[in-house]
Amino acid sequence: MQIAKLVLTGTLLLSLAVPVLANPAGNPTHIPHHPRVNQVNKRFARQNKRENRNEKSGLLTRKQRHTLNHQDHGLKSEEHTMRKDDHGHLTKADHKALNQGLHHQSKEIKHDRKEDK
Repeated sequence: MQIAKLVLTGTLLLSLAVPVLANPAGNPTHIPHHPRVNQVNKRFARQNKRENRNEKSGLLTRKQRHTLNHQDHGLKSEEHTMRKDDHGHLTKADHKALNQGLHHQSKEIKHDRKEDK
């Protein structure tokens, strides 16, 4: 019984340490040797920061922000599925599709801002 607890505890600690060891800089948008993934993650982060800024300044309503968050989750889910299919990598086609989705969302942010004025 005691050994089972130690093994379980060790497994849990190892599972928590692996992401930190794999990404020592602590930057959640940077994954070594995955340039397409890094580019898409940085774009998600920049766009999310822009959405936060626009909501705080009153340029986006809570409802508009909720819609954008829902779209973000859909795109992130799509990215996860694409990466899972290709062993953690994004193909050029996957990269293009995600960037098109992010571009569409970016245009929507600009449109929503103009709508409120």
